[in-house]
Amino acid sequence: MVLSSRRPVLGGVIAIVATLGVTSVGSAASWPMFGGGSARSSFAFGEANASLTNAWVATAATDQGVFTTPLITQGARPLVAYGTQGSANPGLVHIRDLASGAAIGPEAGINVDGTFGTDAGDADTFGGGNKASIPFVDSSAPGGTPGQLFVMHNDDNSDGAGNDVAIAQFDLATGELVREVTVPNTPHAHPESTAVGPNGTDVSSAPLLELDAAGNGHLVFRTGQPIYGPGTDPLTGLPTVVTTGREERIHAIPVTNARSRGATITRERPSGQATSTRRRARARASSASTEHRTSRSGRPSRPAFRAC
Repeated sequence: MVLSSRRPVLGGVIAIVATLGVTSVGSAASWPMFGGGSARSSFAFGEANASLTNAWVATAATDQGVFTTPLITQGARPLVAYGTQGSANPGLVHIRDLASGAAIGPEAGINVDGTFGTDAGDADTFGGGNKASIPFVDSSAPGGTPGQLFVMHNDDNSDGAGNDVAIAQFDLATGELVREVTVPNTPHAHPESTAVGPNGTDVSSAPLLELDAAGNGHLVFRTGQPIYGPGTDPLTGLPTVVTTGREERIHAIPVTNARSRGATITRERPSGQATSTRRRARARASSASTEHRTSRSGRPSRPAFRAC
């Protein structure tokens, strides 16, 4: 049986499709012209047709707005994990059994940003706008017991001290949220900005998890932050805020015992474990900024790394 997954963009649902069999109806007929005929249907008469059915489909209200690419874990019991976000879902992490679709943990998923039903949280928890979605990473050993799921996400002022990026750790055996920690050096306001802009630091790459046989290694990812300055709106001629540059940072965070619920993210990094690169680009004074982030306040404080 061949399994594949399908992820429609926002508003879609998760579906697992199983190929049950192939019905042959003879050899495919040759096309007399491009597209098969004057109607350009691209249908090949006589071609073998596969008979498909859904093993399961998740269609609940909390499964709407699938934004991340679904991840299939490496353990002996394959699981599928994905994130949803939208006006009703502030940022929900879902973990299900791949074969049956049964939820591992709460059926509705677990929120990592905002309060479900009352606070939409950040509009880009798992990415958004012109930013790609942020995939999850799995620490399970191939064919082994369920490990941990690490969920990088955008979360404005996640620690109450102005940092905008956090990591949530889920136990794949139970589906529980083990902890959520803030990543330092991810400020909302850049010190070189001379105007207040709408956006802060965002995760700007897919995270990578490198582990040795003992489950020790590094979680590596990139963040980006715009630098703002005053400018002029080209349509109205009125003063506005424009992006005058951008700073990109590479974060390499040491992780030990990453396959266990008791995983430790080292608070003091050895020299050379993180680098920062800057890409500066002058924007025309007439260019208007189109970036957008939703800012919030009053979030409970979270533990933060000392260095990254």
